Amino acid sequence: MFRFRCKKCKNTFAVEQHPLFQSLKDKLNAEPKGFSDDETLKAFSETILEITKQIRCQQCQSTVYLIGVADISFETGIDATSEPLVKAIKGLVDLHKKYKSKTSTPDSFLKYSDEVGEYAQEITEHLMWHPGSLVYFEDTELMTDAKIAIDELWKTLSYDELSDEMFSGGFSGLMVNIVGDYIERVKMIKPIFITVKPNNEIRTYFQQAMNAWSYGLNTASLILSCSILEAILKQVLLRKDPKLVYDAGKGMSFKEKDLEVLIANAKLKKILDDSEAKKADKVRKSRNAAVHKLKQFSSDETYKAIIATKELIERLLA
Repeated sequence: MFRFRCKKCKNTFAVEQHPLFQSLKDKLNAEPKGFSDDETLKAFSETILEITKQIRCQQCQSTVYLIGVADISFETGIDATSEPLVKAIKGLVDLHKKYKSKTSTPDSFLKYSDEVGEYAQEITEHLMWHPGSLVYFEDTELMTDAKIAIDELWKTLSYDELSDEMFSGGFSGLMVNIVGDYIERVKMIKPIFITVKPNNEIRTYFQQAMNAWSYGLNTASLILSCSILEAILKQVLLRKDPKLVYDAGKGMSFKEKDLEVLIANAKLKKILDDSEAKKADKVRKSRNAAVHKLKQFSSDETYKAIIATKELIERLLA
């Protein structure tokens, strides 16, 4: 009933040949009865897409395109698993190929231009919000075509067109959102007074942490704050005893202790009191959660971590 084509190795097969066939057949048969025609069609379409998401090529385990249902064939295949940006780029590539394969007429060119414009708008809007997105294609041939299509699209984009679109409220109000968020954050920032004079390295990295936070880059800000804290702890602990910072490795090598251990050693040596050690450990845990668990921290939470870092800098350098 269903026919698929592997995105990667181009293997084509029918669902009846797939191990999931029986369970998928049962799911289709279990669809509720008594719906209107529109509801039935919608439920059937959703089931088909859900089936396509589950199917993997038996040869290489890649995801697939749906290329046919019963007697109906889909020329370019329906993609139920890729990210929206990948689908939009594929649509643009398929559109280029379709247009080039047929004789051009004024009407077909106008229709083609309109459709290219729609894909261009969708792709550009995504990349304005998420510049430098990582884009993955299982289909290596499509990857090559996609690079060419994006290069051609980027050549046609002018600064004036992009700026007019952004400042007129285009790209879903991108500029309004950026400026509004920036103002809200900057309103929270006053000059941060510190009781010890930091060196240029600390001053520079702390300013970068504040800049990252101001532009909504909370994870980057947490990474920088934690790096400042770690660097100062090493500096202070080394004056006490190198063994507080390094473990002996094989031969003449040395291994740096984890930040958690550095904080514990600073508490042990009375460099930090109990509350300060807890504050440092909270900054460490926030950084780890943001980096390793991809946790999204709010601007307020991140700002508190920055200020905690500032307070710890004062304590450690006093």
